[in-house]
Amino acid sequence: MKIRRITLVSMLAMTLAACGGGGDDGSILSPGGGGPDGPAMAASVQVLASSPTLDSDQRGLTTVAITAIVRDANNVVLPGEPVVLSANANGSLAVDSPVTDANGVITAQLSNGSSARNRTITVTATAGRVSGSTRVEVVGTKIRLTPSSSSSAPVTMPLNEVQAFTATLVDSAGRGIPDVTLQLASAAGNAISAPSLLTSATGKVDFNVTATRAGADSITVSALEQSAISWINVSGTSFSFVDPSPAQNGEPLPTLALNTPETIRVRYMVDGAGVDGADVDFFTTRDGFVEAGDPPGTPPRSTIRATTTGGGYATALLQSEYAGRVDITALLPFNDNLQASVSALFVAEDAATLHLQAEPFSVRVGGESSLLAVVRDARGNPVANRQIGFSIINDATGGSLSAAQAQTDEQGRATILYRAGAVTSPVNGVSIKAQVVDTPSVSDTVNLTVSGQALAISLGTGNKLFEIGTATFAKEWVVFVTDADGNAVANKPVQVSVRSVNFKKGSLHVAGTPARWVKAAETVCPDEDSLFPDDPAKYYNGILDLDPNPALSEDKNNNGLIEAGNIAMVAAVASNAPAGSPCDNVGAAGNAANVVTGSDGRARVCIFYPQNYNLWLDARIEAKASVAGTEVAKSQTFELEALASHLSDANASPPGVISPFGPDAACEIPPPP
Repeated sequence: MKIRRITLVSMLAMTLAACGGGGDDGSILSPGGGGPDGPAMAASVQVLASSPTLDSDQRGLTTVAITAIVRDANNVVLPGEPVVLSANANGSLAVDSPVTDANGVITAQLSNGSSARNRTITVTATAGRVSGSTRVEVVGTKIRLTPSSSSSAPVTMPLNEVQAFTATLVDSAGRGIPDVTLQLASAAGNAISAPSLLTSATGKVDFNVTATRAGADSITVSALEQSAISWINVSGTSFSFVDPSPAQNGEPLPTLALNTPETIRVRYMVDGAGVDGADVDFFTTRDGFVEAGDPPGTPPRSTIRATTTGGGYATALLQSEYAGRVDITALLPFNDNLQASVSALFVAEDAATLHLQAEPFSVRVGGESSLLAVVRDARGNPVANRQIGFSIINDATGGSLSAAQAQTDEQGRATILYRAGAVTSPVNGVSIKAQVVDTPSVSDTVNLTVSGQALAISLGTGNKLFEIGTATFAKEWVVFVTDADGNAVANKPVQVSVRSVNFKKGSLHVAGTPARWVKAAETVCPDEDSLFPDDPAKYYNGILDLDPNPALSEDKNNNGLIEAGNIAMVAAVASNAPAGSPCDNVGAAGNAANVVTGSDGRARVCIFYPQNYNLWLDARIEAKASVAGTEVAKSQTFELEALASHLSDANASPPGVISPFGPDAACEIPPPP
């Protein structure tokens, strides 16, 4: 049989050859192969990837090299062979050439396109009737889930407590993925603020979980076939504030009225039932607690004890004369010291004064000025949550307001913009009024000037600190004045002043490698002459303004002096003063100096201060110039510098090892005599 089969095949082959077989369609002996009568045909395509994985970077900048090799039936590579490359699953291919090179190779670059989803991309190469493929895994997209109040897991929550979470969907580069819906779920059925949320521009969503079921639970966030889990443990014990209710996720703080006993209430529950007869201690950071039977003149208490009744409720009365934030804490001293806290805002309700400011007062044609209305009651407390109406009384420039109304914040402030028209105005030719909507008699007016010419002032300094004698430091500053087109303005009078902004309490010690003098501790206190910026009669008037009401008095440390006072001084520097010693020969120094710009629009000054105040004072340098009756100003706040060589010498004490304002942590403690 073996001999007979070979003979049959041989005869058939000779017959086909005699009939013209063996063309492009191949033959039984040589399927798909080439011969002397036609070109070789592709019999196989091998596709290779330079990496089995591809980063999910949503910008599509990461690529994997794809190589396809085309061979005939004899495994001979085929040059010049057309090849079609394709990718599924939103993959993106950049093909170098549509035909194979001399080695039968075609190459391309694969990216994930704009899709950050983790997935499998199949790349297929087709040559003639044959094809090959390879798979590349897109990896790196994940979800980060974190509770806002704890970095550890699991988060422990009492019943009815609200826990804020943040979920962030990121690609392989750690960039947030926007506009993707995240699914949120609680395995135990605790309440979630929303079942699904759309990611923000940074890939984030914020949500709350309210503990309604005791026991262990898992919070799951999922999207794009990815998920993240955070574990929580809900205690059967609940101790929380009922009145006022705590603000959640950036909500405004609850408000309390001034001079009125406000009810503060907590509830203590175990396994869903209120517990009566438990002692609760209340603490406050502002004014104090009162009782209904207190005789007149009884001072408020900073702490008070109440007992739970009527289903686990404990109640206290809190009262304040002055507006501001208050933090309230409740403690169960005999029940594992369970604690709850809430923050609220005491607000004044009766508007007595309104002060309207503009910044700047001089506006260029088409420019803007910020209008700030500050509302206070008769005792100087800011009045929050009050609607303020703004209106233009006089304006021939055709200007406009960004809004007709604005609401005061907790500092009693409401802000809008004035947009100047297309023509100039006389000096103070624009008048704008602000009034409390429900108390129109409480109002104020501000005047602005719309100017056609504009000056710009810039301030700057270098890195050189000069020693003058043995106890003074000096620093050169430069002022540039330019017009609206950026050209230098010569011969322009400029007034340069310096004021204290903050004084600092603390001390220096040696630390670090290499060892050097650094601040061991620091408390920053505002200059007492700057405490009332909305009161022109007090603000930086150089006088210690006292008042029987401590909230309205500048002397916060009760030493009879303005802290910090004018520590730094300024003096004019001649335009031809040497660069190496500009501050050696100057005129008289004071809180202000008058200079005139040169042909380059530049003027020079030096700031002087005692060496022991270095590092312990923030000062503000301000340069002012006027044009057509309007003033232009530029300021910069800076810390009084120390000499680097003093701080780097760990074996010698630098000036100001102890702050001249004292080492204490409290601003209310006066400096040492």
